[in-house]
Amino acid sequence: MRTLSITRIKSFVGCAAPLQIYIEDYEAPEMTILDTPCRKLGKIKNGQTVSFEVTEQAAKVFVIADKLSKNYCNEYYPLPAGMDPVTLTGKCKYNPASGNAFRFDGVTDEAVLANRRKGKNKGLLVLLAAVAVGLVIGFVGGLVRSGIFSSEAPETFEGTGYSITLTEDFDAVSYEGYVAAFEGEYAVAMISTETFASYAPLSGMTVPAYGEALRDTYEMDPDILTVTPVRTENGLCYFYYTAMVDGDEFTYCTFVSKGVDAFWTLEIATYTENMEDMESDILEWAKSFRVN
Repeated sequence: MRTLSITRIKSFVGCAAPLQIYIEDYEAPEMTILDTPCRKLGKIKNGQTVSFEVTEQAAKVFVIADKLSKNYCNEYYPLPAGMDPVTLTGKCKYNPASGNAFRFDGVTDEAVLANRRKGKNKGLLVLLAAVAVGLVIGFVGGLVRSGIFSSEAPETFEGTGYSITLTEDFDAVSYEGYVAAFEGEYAVAMISTETFASYAPLSGMTVPAYGEALRDTYEMDPDILTVTPVRTENGLCYFYYTAMVDGDEFTYCTFVSKGVDAFWTLEIATYTENMEDMESDILEWAKSFRVN
């Protein structure tokens, strides 16, 4: 036997939830992750270091959020055979498409990196499947309008701590990990929060500083195509980033707000080729967003 130690570096991203740690085990499997039978080792909280006794055989070590999101919100490390203790570090990285998944530090294994890309694409497809279908139908039918994409009447959606005015074209849907989400024919809007109670230093951060922190995580992600600088204008603090989803390029408009007990993030996504026509609508929707 040998000791496996894992340190979850403290981060405001996904800080409230403990993560689950599994190890490849064909003799006493409890769950299958990425077609690999696994046994649970334990949990790890934000900023915590945990240690486990594992065999000297080569095995994959998995970190997941929960059973429901294991197919796209996951990370693994190929533990080589050996007798020496193994120490691993990592933290959750901000990326709603992958459920803000945990990432081990210093990974160069191409199979692991490919799994990260695959997981993010799965998450993006879950989030954008409906709106993508609507967009394709719209193009085929020649429904693209000049200037704005939606002439529907405004409709205000309200929930605990927030309100936003979109249009009657949008429907409320449920996305795991989000306070709320709304799908329209040409766009999808997603709302998430990070509470001050979950990570005390958040309460002292300014909105631009929080926006810069989120932006930096995208700039370091090799799968993100482009990230704009953070803008603070017209009462909004925001940046855009682009990413490929199943061969199509999408633009995500990310807006940051601060409430009395949490930071709120509003993301509105659409096809990149639609942004020139959609941007004015998106900015108007963002201006209507109110928290607390």
